[in-house]
Amino acid sequence: MRPIAYITLAFAPLIAAGVYLYLGQKYGQSFRKVMVQSFLCGLISVLVLAAAKFLSHCLSQYVNEPEKDIILFFHHCRIASEFGKIHPLQVYIIPKKTIDRPIHGISMSIMVSLGFCTIALLSFMLDPFHTQALYLTHCMPSSSFLQT
Repeated sequence: MRPIAYITLAFAPLIAAGVYLYLGQKYGQSFRKVMVQSFLCGLISVLVLAAAKFLSHCLSQYVNEPEKDIILFFHHCRIASEFGKIHPLQVYIIPKKTIDRPIHGISMSIMVSLGFCTIALLSFMLDPFHTQALYLTHCMPSSSFLQT
């Protein structure tokens, strides 16, 4: 990987650590615990994205035209990733007694998104599902981008 890739991978954990240190000191120990739980929910929600990618890949084998293949793939992944982030937040994090103000819910949703971003950026750069090459060959106007 290029050095810019490593720099990109460091953004989400660094921002999450900064938010954790600032808000944890401001609101106390119980708030820190819920922040860590929400970050871990974000990490786990990447599994929903992985399952959606696998499912859309399986479904896209039945579509013959490449444009429909790409549209179907990204549509399923986008919906699944958003569902994977919001569902743990609504079911597990927001009902806690520590979350008593709207700003607390917003900060927990930010922590879930940062946890998701931490693993999702890593998986997009490592490309375990081999979807990046498929996207680049069908959506880029010229193939000169692939040679760099």
